[in-house]
Amino acid sequence: MSKQIHILLKSKDSKYPITPTNLSLSLSTSWTELNQTLLALLNELGAEIPSLTPEFDFLINEQLLTSSLQDFIATNTISTEQLIVIEYVDRRPPPSQPHILPHPDWVSSLTLVGNQVLTGSYDGSVRRWNMYSYSLVSEYKCHDEPITSVVTINDNLVVTGSSDESVCVWQGLLSDEPERCLFKGFHSQPITCLASNATQLCSGSWDRTVKVWSLTTLFDNSNLDTLQSQTLSPISTLEGHTDVVSDCICSRDTNKLISCSWDQNVLFWDITTKQNVRAMYSSKSLLSISENVHTGLIATGGSDNAIRIWNTDTDEATVIKMILKGHTGWVSSISWSHKSEHHLISGSYDGSTKHWDIRNNKSPLYTVGAHKKKLLCMDWRDGEVVISGGEDCQLIVSHF
Repeated sequence: MSKQIHILLKSKDSKYPITPTNLSLSLSTSWTELNQTLLALLNELGAEIPSLTPEFDFLINEQLLTSSLQDFIATNTISTEQLIVIEYVDRRPPPSQPHILPHPDWVSSLTLVGNQVLTGSYDGSVRRWNMYSYSLVSEYKCHDEPITSVVTINDNLVVTGSSDESVCVWQGLLSDEPERCLFKGFHSQPITCLASNATQLCSGSWDRTVKVWSLTTLFDNSNLDTLQSQTLSPISTLEGHTDVVSDCICSRDTNKLISCSWDQNVLFWDITTKQNVRAMYSSKSLLSISENVHTGLIATGGSDNAIRIWNTDTDEATVIKMILKGHTGWVSSISWSHKSEHHLISGSYDGSTKHWDIRNNKSPLYTVGAHKKKLLCMDWRDGEVVISGGEDCQLIVSHF
């Protein structure tokens, strides 16, 4: 007979809260059995359980339980003589069957805008899709060469970056009005990435630099409808990378931006002083980067198929908190949740997206292997939708 252990079952954020409850369970109890025990307890307490029976995840010392209690306790060296506190949270469902929206060329970039998706493609066009009806709303020819990045500034202005070395600010791509390029700026080599916040736009390039562009001019000009296209000059050019700048983000600290590169470095920049104020070193080329808005943790995707989670609270150069492994191709896209500090999604050249909870660094919560070739771009809205584009010329939309 398996040894009995004493647990305290509680919840902080479930839709089905209970008063913290002491239970005696077999040490061999599995996740399935613990889930059944909780459901029985909820029924006993009169909780309203929907016809679609909910499932729960369980946390012990802020780590997800993915095995039997016995295996977890042995792995984490927890005493069975003490009361073990187990917190339950609502299990996140996987996304639905994906919807495929074909393009005539590679889908290299995308962004969510309300109930719409903007895609940038290698045919030089931006397309606007309704992500609920899965229909094409509009299409705009913006560049003669491939579009490599697309971001929005507000509900009126869109920015595209291209292999033609230009960064263009557009009006009309989010409406039924004719498209117009209001401002255009240049690097000396193809654009690789774009990011924006309320006041600034940053761009990365094969020329190894990050350029910062002021958006104040756009917002100060009340006559955008009559404005003639202008050449935009950067307010700063940040030099420090020794290889392609693969991704850049505007930090939650509005005076800083962060970039990563094939040179294996993550660089932190002070926009005011135009100086590199910090560097974090990887052992592999980096393709993608995202900042956790809740904790400041940095996630990067690398050419070794791994995701690195970096702790920025220390001054040391190598501050890797954990490494997440599971992809079989380069990690080309990564994004933290804006709702939860624990969750992120990654996309890879292996064609898949993976949803991670960093309280379990052994395996993803789920994997969607939808693309037949390299996944090039990905975005998501936690709890609503995951979208991705790739070399297979497809935009794939999956709702939760």
